[in-house]
Amino acid sequence: LFERAIREKRRIVAFSPCEKRICKKYYQLDLSPVYADANRIVKRWVAKAYPELRRRPKSLKAYLKLIGYERAACLGERQAAQRIRAVRGMCLKRGSYEALTGCVKAKWTKLLEYNKIDVLGMRELCRRAVSRKRRIEDELT
Repeated sequence: LFERAIREKRRIVAFSPCEKRICKKYYQLDLSPVYADANRIVKRWVAKAYPELRRRPKSLKAYLKLIGYERAACLGERQAAQRIRAVRGMCLKRGSYEALTGCVKAKWTKLLEYNKIDVLGMRELCRRAVSRKRRIEDELT
C-alpha cells in the first residue's frame, strides 16, 4: 500500500497518528511521505465551517453526526476490540475461519461493516474539508 501510494502520488489517510506509529514500531516503515491525519484536517475545517459550535467534536463518530452521516445502530458502539478478540480466539481454537460459529462470523461481518462506514465517513469529512479550502483559494485568485 505504501509503495502504491508513492507510485500513484496518493495519500494514506487515517483518523489519528496511531497507525503511523504502529507501522514504524512493528514494520520499520515510515509512512510520513504519504501520511495524512484526517483528524487534523477535519478539526481545522470544523473550526472554520462551524464557528458557532461551543463544543468541538472529538471523535470520528461525533464529526460524522455533525455532518449528518448515518451510522446503523445495529452495528453497536465501541465493540471493535471485543469482536476482534472473539474472532481471533475462535480461529486459534478451531484453526480456520470456516470453523467459526455463525455468531462469531456475524461479529466479523459487523466489524467489517462498522469499519467500512468509518472509512467512507472519514473520506466524506476530508472531501468536505478539502473542497471548502479549494473554494476559498479560488475566491482569492
